[in-house]
Amino acid sequence: MMRALSPAILLPTVLLMAACAGPVRPERTAPPPLQPAEFTGTVRDDADSGPAPPRTEVLQDVTLAVVEQRAMAQHPSLAAARARIEAAKGRVYQAGRMPNPRAKVALEAGPLEDGNTVEDGALIVGVNQAIPTSDRLESATRVEEAETVARERELDALSVEVRRAARGAFATALHAQEIVARLTTLLEVAERRVELVRHRIAAGDESEDAVLRVELEAVSARHELERAQGRLDQALTALTAAVGDPGLAFGHLQGELGSAFELPSLAELLSRLEANPTLLAANAGSEAARARFDLARDLASPDVDLGLAYRRTEAGNDSIDVQFTVPLRVSDRGQGRITEARAGILDAQARERSARLALETDARGAWQRADAAWRHLSLLEDEVLPRAERLLEQSALRYDAGDIPLDELLRLRARWAGVGLDHLDALHETMLAWVELTAFLTEAP
Repeated sequence: MMRALSPAILLPTVLLMAACAGPVRPERTAPPPLQPAEFTGTVRDDADSGPAPPRTEVLQDVTLAVVEQRAMAQHPSLAAARARIEAAKGRVYQAGRMPNPRAKVALEAGPLEDGNTVEDGALIVGVNQAIPTSDRLESATRVEEAETVARERELDALSVEVRRAARGAFATALHAQEIVARLTTLLEVAERRVELVRHRIAAGDESEDAVLRVELEAVSARHELERAQGRLDQALTALTAAVGDPGLAFGHLQGELGSAFELPSLAELLSRLEANPTLLAANAGSEAARARFDLARDLASPDVDLGLAYRRTEAGNDSIDVQFTVPLRVSDRGQGRITEARAGILDAQARERSARLALETDARGAWQRADAAWRHLSLLEDEVLPRAERLLEQSALRYDAGDIPLDELLRLRARWAGVGLDHLDALHETMLAWVELTAFLTEAP
């Protein structure tokens, strides 16, 4: 089922409340609506917050695509994962190499007395080469190849997490930015009401305590705006951390909390978990453990050491020496390594089952949260917002007809703005739930 969260639903609050930003006396024309991008954060004195950390780059009008691109290109955890892959590839190359031969130069039977020690001794020049009697070179190569695949699967799983964190941080920062824009408009409405009541008191149409009430509302609106600006600063800091570049700062963000998405059925979601990078990484770990077990068994077979040497004697009788050396499996038969590798298989299989259980549990929870958030948002958009909009439209008509005063219309618009803030919160909750759910819909490349 496709659900289009139209950006048109986000704007009526700003457009409707900005219409009252004219002079105190009733006016029938409205100034242009206040856009979120026009807020400059001048409500708070930033000089009191201490020196800002050094920044090397400030990005303005940043989109989600830019944030994702930055995170995938420069997040340090991904860079470390790529380095581990390169290291594994180097071990693959090294694992299949034959042992290097060993050169041998020796002097035998050199007399210490009655002769020349060097010239009267036997000079031996040769080479020794260890020759594997098992498939340990092939097994070692398979181990490192399996480790390389495991590292690649870990990179895929980590990429999903980095992308999910970047998307969630962007949605939270965008939500905080929208809240700041809405509360800025609410503050302007509250300040217009203060001016209106003061004019009425001067004209003798309102009591003195009325101005105290509206001034309290204006102070509360300013306080909420300052708190919202603080949350926006924190959200932008979290976005910087999600990208992985402490020298990066974000200005204004571009995007919409609402977007079209399709909520799959729970059965379809669970059926797609087999291709999830996290589960594939666990599978690769099991394959690597089995390869290490095969290598441990091959290492139990000793290498044969072949030696070839040229011998020159004092009598001039040159000869060739051939030598085979085989280690005797007396004290070390490799059983400890085999036992360790067998236990490694059991450990990897248990980790795979644990990963599968955790993945399925988390996927169910994410689907339930997304479903609940989508239902709440649908209720707001299908039931609450249309009724609130019709009420505000009727109140505007009554105001135009002179049936209600401007102050009452402003109060209704303030209530409508509160509904709009609830809608923003619902959008934010839905988008965060959707971002979490997409982590279970992503397949490894």
